[in-house]
Amino acid sequence: MLKMFLISRYDDTVDLRDRIIDQIHERYGPNSLVSDVRGRSLPEYLQQVRSEMSHCRVALVLIGPMWTLGRDTNGYRLIDNPYDPVRVEIREALAQRRLIVPLLLHRASMPHIEELPPDIAPLALRQGFPVRNDPEFAEDMRTAYRQINTQLAWRPASLFVLGAAASAGLALITSYATADLTFGTGQQEQAAIGAIIFSTFLVSLLIVLAAGTATVLLSIARRSWGWLAAACAGLLLLAVVASLPVQGEQAQSQQLLFLFPLILLNVFILVLFGFVGPRREAA
Repeated sequence: MLKMFLISRYDDTVDLRDRIIDQIHERYGPNSLVSDVRGRSLPEYLQQVRSEMSHCRVALVLIGPMWTLGRDTNGYRLIDNPYDPVRVEIREALAQRRLIVPLLLHRASMPHIEELPPDIAPLALRQGFPVRNDPEFAEDMRTAYRQINTQLAWRPASLFVLGAAASAGLALITSYATADLTFGTGQQEQAAIGAIIFSTFLVSLLIVLAAGTATVLLSIARRSWGWLAAACAGLLLLAVVASLPVQGEQAQSQQLLFLFPLILLNVFILVLFGFVGPRREAA
């Protein structure tokens, strides 16, 4: 699940802020957004921000017309306070190298670099995206989603699928190489070794089945790459059918020869999905 950290000044963005939160919850799920981080003390708050940010991929910064002009009761700019919550959260997002997406509300513009304290000055180099009220609200949010999807597209779609596919491929190649070495040397005591080889082969098949199932579920959940999920499911079905018990040693040998390239093809598809599959649905 894609998680985001929302950074905003409530008074400056109150109306559109609530709509943006509802929109993100509807699109990415009720637990996809972190906002209003609190702590009983300053150290606890700083630790909470650091912990929550570590679980997020994206930091959304809501910028209103008064974003850099807001002042405290003493007349000092809020953003100049090193422990201003907005400054603290942006500083943490920069430190953890999160994707920062500024959303410009009520026709606000991006702050100039000289308007910002040095520790959050890089924010001024990010591209801001305007978010307006109706009738442009829905289209502006789609633009922001496209930016998020584009910037995150290079990341692995699923580390689980990628790791499982690599493990299955390694197990399969190991069993194949061991079988070739063992039976090519004409050793007599092949029963125990053959059992180990076949067990390794079955382990690789089970790993591929688990990773393939995860691929299908990910594709369905993200409403993306449906053709890949269908191809993977079809190959898995062939693998299951081919692994059904058959009679005769020659038939079993032919079955194994059929399954080896089939599972290798499946591993290749899973690795492809793990590397370049989209993290979220196309916006």
